[in-house]
Amino acid sequence: MFFATYTALIEKPHFTKSHVLRLIFEGNKDKIIKYFSRDYEKMYFFNLMLSDFHEENLINNLYNNFHFTEDILPAKASLFYIARKNLILKLLKNMKNKKEFIVNYFNLSDNEKKYFRCVFKECC
Repeated sequence: MFFATYTALIEKPHFTKSHVLRLIFEGNKDKIIKYFSRDYEKMYFFNLMLSDFHEENLINNLYNNFHFTEDILPAKASLFYIARKNLILKLLKNMKNKKEFIVNYFNLSDNEKKYFRCVFKECC
């Protein structure tokens, strides 16, 4: 969820360094919540990370069948972002060695990440 949210966003949060991944993979909920509740940007990312968007709701919204409420779709979450996040989650679902892949991604230089994102976007 962390990687899919990070990859789906256009503007990347500045706090996504490899030490955060260790925290996520350790799975200590109290530490994770404490880290992400330190400021608004981190809490917003955390909420997007855990948001569960249903494709049926998105289709209904496209046809203007109803309006989203804050509990269904957080403010500022675009359909583009939601679609990318769903695609990335589906891609990662069948991937072997997910943890190793994600940790290695965050060890890349900023320039290498930029090139990787260009290639990754073509796959999604």
